[in-house]
Amino acid sequence: MMLIPLMMRLFPIAFFLLTLNHLSAQQWRLVWEDQFDSLNTERWLVQNHFDHYGGELQVYTSRPENVFTDNGNLVLRVLRESYTCPPEALNPWGCARQYNTGKSYDYTSGWVETQPAYNTQYGYIEARISLPYGRGFWPALWTFVGEGLPTHVNAAEIDIFEMYGHKPATNLETNVHLEYCNPDRFDYPGCPSIPSYHKSHLIPSYANKYHVYGCEWTPEFLKFKFNGVAIRVMNNPGVVDPVRIIMNMAILVGDPPTQYTPFPSDIKIDYVRVYEQVLSTGISTSEQSDNISLYPNPANHFITVDLSGLQDVEIASLEVVNMLGQTLRSVRLPAGTLLDVEIADLEKGVYQIVLQTNKGTLVKSFSKM
Repeated sequence: MMLIPLMMRLFPIAFFLLTLNHLSAQQWRLVWEDQFDSLNTERWLVQNHFDHYGGELQVYTSRPENVFTDNGNLVLRVLRESYTCPPEALNPWGCARQYNTGKSYDYTSGWVETQPAYNTQYGYIEARISLPYGRGFWPALWTFVGEGLPTHVNAAEIDIFEMYGHKPATNLETNVHLEYCNPDRFDYPGCPSIPSYHKSHLIPSYANKYHVYGCEWTPEFLKFKFNGVAIRVMNNPGVVDPVRIIMNMAILVGDPPTQYTPFPSDIKIDYVRVYEQVLSTGISTSEQSDNISLYPNPANHFITVDLSGLQDVEIASLEVVNMLGQTLRSVRLPAGTLLDVEIADLEKGVYQIVLQTNKGTLVKSFSKM
């Protein structure tokens, strides 16, 4: 391996910044997208659904009154109306699943989720959505366990956003669930021992305006984004399962609609896009970056970068970068293949070693304890 002196091979700073743009061709490759010119039922399952938690005020139906496309949008419409769950024979995957045959609901709504062929494991999930605002509304863009581990082992729920209609329209919620509280199951932990990953964010009002909601999901970290700006970065606590992407509008039980809550109201989804992470060369990041070793990982005061696995690679620069894409330091390249990087001043979290090379941009993540 030949290491080229830093000053001789510095790439233009504009190129370096471009490679840190997480929607650039160097970092992400579009796997699929839906712009909802029509409803593709090979991609989306429209649920004639039970009320999810068994106590919510709405029921999800696949009727065109609740789920339809219009002017390039997928529309999930919530209605204040009386709806009675049909018998199990007519609705085997809907209300009867919760033994609610014959139960009457005061609200109907829409729920769509990706079909199994479109389950996602890692990558960047993004959707442009317009949300209604009103007391009692609880819309969400989230993921749930697919066909991998059992739900009680890895719930695999990433709440890319949740809105609560009893809170201000400038309040956005993100969350992660690995398991749920169910004391009736012998293999569940005690409810108080389940960790909480909920967080609230202050944003401009999203009510009835289109905004882009997204989440980068890797084995190392989760990065939640609002209109392309990172609002939260956290270590991946163990979400590893291929997941369904879900969009729905629930009605809150504890803070139900009032006479002033607007009905009907619509969630309008302009598009959904799913990306995978790649290098500018078209090679997946993991294929090249696996040749870089970092230890110990997690680290505390120093982390050692072992470059001996890179062959025929000319390195122009080595940076320590946080999950917001900000360069924290440029590191002098070593004469050999081992480099000790001081990280004692970094806060706890996930960071990246970013190398600009003649083979493209190589990225390796590490955690600071």
